[in-house]
Amino acid sequence: MKLNLQNNTLTIGVNEVPPYTLLDKEYLHMDCGSEMGLIKAMASYFNFSINFINYNKIVGQKHRNGSWTGLIGSLIDQQIDIGIGAISFDYNKSIILPFLYPHCISSVTFVAQAPRIISTQVLHRPFASFVWYSLIFALLICFIFDRIQRQYNWKKIDLFWISFAQLFNQNSYQKLSLPSYISIWMISWNLGMFVLSIAYSSCLYSLIAAPSHSMTIDTIKQLFNAIHSGQIIATSLDEPRYIEYFQDLIGNSTNEIDDIWKTVPNTISAMKMIRDSFINKTKTPYAYIDLRETLQFARTDFGERYFYLPSESSFSQMYSNILAIPLRTDFSFYNEFNQIQKRLFSSGLLNHWQQECYIELKGKRKANTTPLMTKKMAFTLNQLNNFFMVYIQSILVSIIMFAIEFFWRLFCPIR
Repeated sequence: MKLNLQNNTLTIGVNEVPPYTLLDKEYLHMDCGSEMGLIKAMASYFNFSINFINYNKIVGQKHRNGSWTGLIGSLIDQQIDIGIGAISFDYNKSIILPFLYPHCISSVTFVAQAPRIISTQVLHRPFASFVWYSLIFALLICFIFDRIQRQYNWKKIDLFWISFAQLFNQNSYQKLSLPSYISIWMISWNLGMFVLSIAYSSCLYSLIAAPSHSMTIDTIKQLFNAIHSGQIIATSLDEPRYIEYFQDLIGNSTNEIDDIWKTVPNTISAMKMIRDSFINKTKTPYAYIDLRETLQFARTDFGERYFYLPSESSFSQMYSNILAIPLRTDFSFYNEFNQIQKRLFSSGLLNHWQQECYIELKGKRKANTTPLMTKKMAFTLNQLNNFFMVYIQSILVSIIMFAIEFFWRLFCPIR
């Protein structure tokens, strides 16, 4: 016979952890999530009403005397009946509270500031430094060779200027009968300058069309090293396990933990800090540590272009979390609730409720975005700026080369 609670009220303790639980208070008045959907489905099936209590991200911590705070403490004290909000199933909680069948295995990872586009406004970027040094050395050899050949060539051909002009694909000499050694030099030089100019222009156009980005942090080890060296500031909820994991991996840090690790009240605050540091180009960026699904949802909410979430792997996560729903210690309907929870989980409805959150979020954001903001442009302002800067620098180089050629011909005329 199906359980009928005759519209009795069950008190549900909630911590808002999207996309598992979302309250109407935040996220554009959205009320959804996989665990929220599960509770509402149970309420409809077992005929009970719901009284939600928001615990504001306080899951609870165990004191030395064995007592618990937060949502877990309220379950132990029988102040609430059920707790939801991506609560991890671990040994310490399992020995004091009954849990429903686990509904998700998630990983604790991080989100950091998105990589920035490396400026393409300087003309020397297509080649590495050693290439430019080699070119200067080749021009020096050319100058020495020109001085030597003038001692034995009565035509006094300005080989250095001809070679220098060929570097910019300019024809600076008439067809003359040249000695064989100069002809060999000119053929070799022209071939080299042709390859060099093609490689330079190809790299420059590629950098403008598809600019390179700064390096990303892809593993927990890289993140903790950056935190330890002061290159990045970590943020998280008040979760001691994160800091303990950091200290176990890095060891004793010379920096005070409060200087390199900030506790935030909620996910929204941390994502705003990362987004603002990206926009304002602050010297020390932030990273935020939380469940992967929560980070994916927040990244979708605030805009993916501001945040970098590393791909899922064993190296990019701190540890895995088994998520389940705890009940109060004397909950009388454990078997009935656990049975329906297993059925809903095996049917795939929990994943469906999560996806509904994403769809609703995108719809809300689209409705609150003006058409001007969503209009696609042929080129971004950054790309147009790069085009303009390269054009200006090319004009300046042309003017300088014209002045050099003018004074060279004025004081050193070619015979």
